[in-house]
Amino acid sequence: MLFQFLRTKASQPLTDMPHGRSRLFSRIAPILCSDYFDPRYRSVTLSDDLTHELHKARQSARKLGLTSIQRHIFLCCDTEEAACAGRKEMKRSWDYLKERVKELGLDGCAHPWATKTQCMKVCQGGPIAVVYPEGTWYGRCTPEALRQIVDEHLVNGRIVEKYLLFVNPLDGSSTKAPR
Repeated sequence: MLFQFLRTKASQPLTDMPHGRSRLFSRIAPILCSDYFDPRYRSVTLSDDLTHELHKARQSARKLGLTSIQRHIFLCCDTEEAACAGRKEMKRSWDYLKERVKELGLDGCAHPWATKTQCMKVCQGGPIAVVYPEGTWYGRCTPEALRQIVDEHLVNGRIVEKYLLFVNPLDGSSTKAPR
């Protein structure tokens, strides 16, 4: 509606407009009435922008090795709520996880990927971690525990029973929890 109004006004002589507005309108009318702002063409421009952005994102993902991740570990590091562990403990665990992945030469390659997350709502026995695709949840993920989890589970695919909370794979197969 506004677009049609502006296009109509742009076709009228500027003398029909109140003084003061005519000068401003004479400057913006050509821009507002150009094809770039025409709603019929704007959707094409947005679509092209979206396609370009997604193409760039795909290139970045490939460069990072995200297209060939075998396992992904999410570590709760919610320092705002910090109900399952203290802030310092969460930070120590995250720092250790990043260093251990680098130390083993696993960062940026087709192996495990680590992501820091907000609260996972367990709020006890933390920091909490979950490893996918298996859906394996771990508690008390201190640096010592993370060393075992990285070495055994992320690298070799073996669940570390000592820190296991439960296993709940996304594929719907059986759920496992220690007694």
